[in-house]
Formats: sequence, structure tokens, C-alpha cells
Amino acid sequence: MRIFETKAAAYAEVGDFKAAIKWQKKALKKSKRLDWEISVMHKRLSAYEKGISWQGPYHVTEEV
Repeated sequence: MRIFETKAAAYAEVGDFKAAIKWQKKALKKSKRLDWEISVMHKRLSAYEKGISWQGPYHVTEEV
């Protein structure tokens, strides 16, 4: 799951938000299958959908 988020963040950083959204959605799908709810993952997706790269800490497991 983290590798998908890393790919999403990297794509967003270079301005490829379409790919960033694709990879972040894959990460969310994987987390759902594992029954993990990490709300910051949804915030990352929202940022990418708005054309904004992620500006928060990477390893966050609670609300920021």
C-alpha cells in the first residue's frame, strides 16, 4: 500500500495528477481490502484531485 502512495506522491510532485490519482486510488483500494482506515489517505487523494501535491508528513497514521 505504501508503495502505491509513494508513486502517487511522486507523480503529483512532477505535476502528473492523473497518474497520482490513479495510484492513490489503488492505495485506498488495498487499504480497504486490509480493513485499514487511514483518513489521511483520503486527504491525499483530495489534494491530487485539486491539482495540489501532498505537503504533509509521509508516515501519518492519524488525523493531521
